[in-house]
Amino acid sequence: MPKALRAARLLISSDSEIIQDGVVVAQDEVIIASGPWSTIQPTLTSETEILDLGDVTIMPGLFDCHVHLAMDPSSFATTTAIPPEDKEVSALMEQNCFRVLDAGVTTVRDLGCAGTLSTELRDRIKAGMVQGPRILSANAPITVPGGHAHTWGGIASGIEGCREEAKKRVKEGVDVVKVMTTGGFLTPGSSPEKARYSVEELRAIVDVAHTHGIPVTTHATGAEGIERAVEAGVDCLEHCAWSISNHLF
Repeated sequence: MPKALRAARLLISSDSEIIQDGVVVAQDEVIIASGPWSTIQPTLTSETEILDLGDVTIMPGLFDCHVHLAMDPSSFATTTAIPPEDKEVSALMEQNCFRVLDAGVTTVRDLGCAGTLSTELRDRIKAGMVQGPRILSANAPITVPGGHAHTWGGIASGIEGCREEAKKRVKEGVDVVKVMTTGGFLTPGSSPEKARYSVEELRAIVDVAHTHGIPVTTHATGAEGIERAVEAGVDCLEHCAWSISNHLF
């Protein structure tokens, strides 16, 4: 049965004008019409369910390209804190899913958690078991021993070690492979300004991921790490702070 959502305002895209008294018509989770109520209303059938939402604005869902659903946004805990049990983290991740949906975010890139918690949550949402946004999962980021977020797993060193860890992400079914090219400010002693992987190690990760059509993104705050990531063919840089000796530019 078609469903028409009428609202005081409708924004169809970021470069369009706001439509006053707009409506969106959907059927089987697919939008089949949108525009001014005066234009769409005559085309509606008697079977259409009409919901008047009142003084609100209907707009496309937002994308958040860098989240950590497994982290408490109200906490300043470092990544070296003793990780809670998976069950507790899973509950927090589900709570954060409700928060992002409530903020109008319908797609997120979840760029790091312990183990395979992100792909597990993604699949529960797809199966209708949990309400949440569309998740592009990375699972545990690949990092050096003692490196940024090393307590989440994903520790690898050397070309072969990096290649094997990337293969694990492929097997887990991630949507994006995450690698910590430098240290991070939330992991004491990991040296945010220092490059932690060689170009060859990064390229091994990129080659495995790209062979399976999976993009690679990297946490890169230091200048040298940023340069190495680009040379290795990494697809996306996170943060890109150009830090040198713990100073930001």
